Amino acid sequence: MAGHNLAVSKYLCLAGAALPLLTVAAWMFDIDLLRKFHAALPEMEPRTAFGLLLAAIAILLTDNNPGSRIRCLAACALSIIVSLVGLLDVAGYVFSWHVPVLPADMQASGERNGILVAVQAAAGVPVLGAALLFYNVRRLSIRIGQVSALAAGANAFGAMMGNIFSTQVDEFLPVRFETGVGFYSAASVVLLCVALLFRRPNEGILSLVTSDTRIGAMTRRTLLAGIVAPPLIGVLTRIGVYRNWYNSSAQISFFVVMVAVCMLRTVWRSARESEEHELQSKAAGQRGTLIVGQRKNGEEFPADAAISKLEVGGKHIMRVALRDITEQKRIETEQKFLAEVGSVLASTLDYQDTLRNIMRLAVRDLADFCRVDMVEEDGRIRERKIMSRDSSKAWVCDLFKQTPPDGGQPFFIRWVIENKRLLLLEHVSTETIAVHPASEQDLRALRAADFESLIAVPLLVRGKLVGVMALMSCSTSRLFGPADVRLAEELAQRAAFSIENARLYGEAQQAVKTREDVLAIVSHDLKNPVATIGLVAHLLRQLELIDASKLSKLADTIQRSVDKMQVLIAELLDFDRIQSGSFAVHTCAMDVSRLAMPVIESFKLLADDKRLTVEMDLPAGLPDVRVDTYRIGQVISNLLGNAIKFTPQGGTIRVSAHQQENEVVVSVADTGPGISVEHLPKIFDWFWQAQGTKHMGSGLGLSIAKGIVEAHGGRIWVESELGKGSLFSFSLPVADDLKWKRNAA
Repeated sequence: MAGHNLAVSKYLCLAGAALPLLTVAAWMFDIDLLRKFHAALPEMEPRTAFGLLLAAIAILLTDNNPGSRIRCLAACALSIIVSLVGLLDVAGYVFSWHVPVLPADMQASGERNGILVAVQAAAGVPVLGAALLFYNVRRLSIRIGQVSALAAGANAFGAMMGNIFSTQVDEFLPVRFETGVGFYSAASVVLLCVALLFRRPNEGILSLVTSDTRIGAMTRRTLLAGIVAPPLIGVLTRIGVYRNWYNSSAQISFFVVMVAVCMLRTVWRSARESEEHELQSKAAGQRGTLIVGQRKNGEEFPADAAISKLEVGGKHIMRVALRDITEQKRIETEQKFLAEVGSVLASTLDYQDTLRNIMRLAVRDLADFCRVDMVEEDGRIRERKIMSRDSSKAWVCDLFKQTPPDGGQPFFIRWVIENKRLLLLEHVSTETIAVHPASEQDLRALRAADFESLIAVPLLVRGKLVGVMALMSCSTSRLFGPADVRLAEELAQRAAFSIENARLYGEAQQAVKTREDVLAIVSHDLKNPVATIGLVAHLLRQLELIDASKLSKLADTIQRSVDKMQVLIAELLDFDRIQSGSFAVHTCAMDVSRLAMPVIESFKLLADDKRLTVEMDLPAGLPDVRVDTYRIGQVISNLLGNAIKFTPQGGTIRVSAHQQENEVVVSVADTGPGISVEHLPKIFDWFWQAQGTKHMGSGLGLSIAKGIVEAHGGRIWVESELGKGSLFSFSLPVADDLKWKRNAA
């Protein structure tokens, strides 16, 4: 729009400059037709032409946005010169002297004005120069510049009308509209003033004219009619005077009537269009302003108004009935919100993106904080996400995240997990938080959030609890109520199915990846033993006679290859059982030292080959644990084998055990290279192997160990630091029941 305004200003400016150029050419070459519009009208003085040309150049240098300093200074200098040209002519009237601007042979010598420029032109040019100065000096008010431009334009416009009505100067008129300003001078000033106004039309008093409102459109239409109609009607009515159809007095009457009719028609049309627009808005229920009612308690509410006209006692009165549409507005808002929820949740099947989208919509329209806890089948928290509406409250979200997923949970999360029902707390106080047990981290986070109201809703899929979503409001003006409960339940229902779909999609993707990983492991790890067996079979066919020692070595080679294949097949079978949930253990009470010693002894030769020191700290007084001896031996074997594999020669491996409450913790520590922090969360994932350790195993050992320990009701974890080694630990429950004691009948 700014570029369009500047283009219009440029063309108007060029048109305004063309008229003084024609006048200068007329004076130079003595062309009467170019000097004045009509023989009976005054002509443009060369000094006026000179000033108007400078004004046109200054307008072209005036920019809508602050331009270069040189351009601005040049425009200001020209503005001052234009003002001085006009002021010199004004001084000629005041002091009866004249300072020529152009050569004497180009000066006007008409009987009407002598050597002086017409007083209207002399007054209009300095006002135009002042307007230019106010436009270019940004520290000055643009309003003064616009008023000056409008004053100069109105002065010139009046001169144009005077020229139209005084073309025949000898006509008898009770009121004379005669003027000493040439028609070309007045037209040029009008064009230049309009061009200047188009330079910055969106500022000052002209902002109303250029606005996109209905008032702006009406103003533009009225101004256009007021500017175009008078000169056009004046010219048309003047034709009748030339044709001797009527005299100048009749022309004045015709002119006034026709201009009045034109203006009234314009105003009536604008008012009619405004009325139609209002009626259409009312019919469509789209009023430009919201109607608000007020209850007796001072509370405001959205309303719909019905206006009726009644006749009472011969008088017409208007009755307005207000209808409370709070519920209607709430339902419309809810439906719009839920429609957007469906669209957003359907846009992705990524699990993490789905969680983020749910919380983003919740904090945007419903709550100040949104918390989503994903729950395992046994009720433990698998994952937690927190989001705040106010980005400056991100530190509060970090406080909530400091509590580990398997740690204590806030009371409202525990209540929903246990009851699988929605919890609404319309008012939450500090005392409410204090009376419910919670971890220190959760207490700090809840106090920092300082929420006033809460809704905690279960995420249920076909009756199965998959998570809990908590919405928290921190404003007393936004306390949750029954209406919010319905919306929260609808959001939770859509969120639960979207989360479950995303989870199933992720599992399907993981299953495809697992299948590919299994094929890769099987094809790689079975290739070597199968090739070895094939090579031995080939040698046996070629040898006619072989001694017993060579035959024994070949048989041992075949056996080792078969053992490798059996280990791989056993791992794959364990993997399948753990994945399908059919993995089972058969436990009995057993002392940890009796369980671990045979496994450690079986690795002694392998450790000696690498000159590793194996230390043991297995106290005799530890309580028995409930274990499947074969499976826990498999776990210790895996951890000890990995320690020997990755610990460099001369290193140390330590196997220890200690009691911790109702558990016995078994640990295997080494002085190997350690594990980087970013790899620790992945260490127990299926088929995961660190960079540089590819093909050093199947990638199933630690995952199977994790599944075995969890099947015993324990847990397994790792602590490591690069360059200092690793510590793998797992816990086993104490066999405190007599039925688990050894030698039980």
